[in-house]
Amino acid sequence: MKGRAKNKKNKDKRNDSLNISNSLSYSEDNQENEFSILNKDNSNITNKEINFSIKEKEEDKNDENSGDIFENALALMDENSKNRLNFTEEYEPDFSINYPNTIFNAIPIFTPSTRLNNALQIEDKSSCLFFYYIKKKSLYPTIYNQLIGISGCDSIFVNIDLNEKDFIWAGLTSIIFTNQKNFINVKILINEYITPLMKKHGKSKEETKIFIEQLCQNIIIQEYFSYDELFIKLNEFNILIKEHKLNKIGLVILDGLNTITTHNLDIRQKENEKGFYIDFYKFEKFEQNPNKNNKKFSSDKKNQQKKNYEEIRAHIYGNDFMYKKIMNNESINSYNEMFQQNILNLILKYQEKFNFNLIITIFDFAQDNYYNSSLGGRIAYRENKNTFVVNCPVLQKENCYFAFRLPKNIHPKKIVFVEPINLCLNYNDNIFGMITNPVKTKKFLFHVFKKDKDDYRPSRILDKIEYDYPF
Repeated sequence: MKGRAKNKKNKDKRNDSLNISNSLSYSEDNQENEFSILNKDNSNITNKEINFSIKEKEEDKNDENSGDIFENALALMDENSKNRLNFTEEYEPDFSINYPNTIFNAIPIFTPSTRLNNALQIEDKSSCLFFYYIKKKSLYPTIYNQLIGISGCDSIFVNIDLNEKDFIWAGLTSIIFTNQKNFINVKILINEYITPLMKKHGKSKEETKIFIEQLCQNIIIQEYFSYDELFIKLNEFNILIKEHKLNKIGLVILDGLNTITTHNLDIRQKENEKGFYIDFYKFEKFEQNPNKNNKKFSSDKKNQQKKNYEEIRAHIYGNDFMYKKIMNNESINSYNEMFQQNILNLILKYQEKFNFNLIITIFDFAQDNYYNSSLGGRIAYRENKNTFVVNCPVLQKENCYFAFRLPKNIHPKKIVFVEPINLCLNYNDNIFGMITNPVKTKKFLFHVFKKDKDDYRPSRILDKIEYDYPF
């Protein structure tokens, strides 16, 4: 590997890790430099004034253990500051996966909403969370705020009272492995998260620019287009650390673990040992009252299955999907499944040794299928042991309701993000549901949150609903 690193051609080909400010600073609409808006009139970022709810903030403080994570992390930063340390001591890493994790002082990932933190079951240590999603926008309120907290710097917030702090600006590096160019949408990140935050604290345009530049310098994007490419990049994780001179990693996001191969993917914990297994399921279209004895139906279902795969591929990659022919090859699929399990094992091993927070995002084909069937009116809204509909006055006021299926296995680290089904064309795009499994229980909790465009904090709009494990 050392010899390969010396080969400039191979090194240039391998080292395509890009800083977010270089790789994703352009609008996907007109390719305009996003940071140019900071040098112009701020009116095109947002025209609304911030109206913070004092009641909401007071209620958050009353949540059970709401301040523990934040206060513990602040105490860690304060202790390091007294000892003249910047989170981690300077050290000479040997770039080995066996390097002791005591070198890193991990802080927990969190958001400014204590209710959301409690729902995510974030702990006072490095976390590993699996986010199952239908649409990436549902992940933004969680992931974008965590990136701001972990990778943002406090250079413009030094005089802020600790009681007024919404974030711990740790200034740690975040590394994102993704196969989608718009995973970090800079326009949304600035307009809907950073701008309201800066307005709340009365920061100037110049201070806002400084904060954004420091944040983007701490976010590294690693793009991949196949599982073997991702596996190689993860194997060379130590080279990435060396080339970027990193000694502080706060968050790693592995995005799109099953969006190259279109199959259901579920993660379950290994029994009596560390780590997780990946379970693969063939995608099955939701059918109402199928006639199993009808041979014609069986043939039609097979044709519909093939058509459905094509629709899903087009939905994720567009009609010109370059892997379309490869995806029809079962041996290639099996090969990719082997890579996926090895990728999961490798990133978990890195997390254990380097002590960073880890988020793995997984496209939820089963939930997406049920959502689309509900949206199109192709299923009956009869609740059974694992499918539910939530329609109440609070949601009717928001012109939406939820229809979802409970997960098949119990897994406290698994967070299922559920999309609302809208009742009118002028729907609110900032509402998302979550299904979680509290630690050491056979219960599922359903939560509904709303993130207003002029506020960076999601707030709960519906009391938690509890469901028994149905399987």
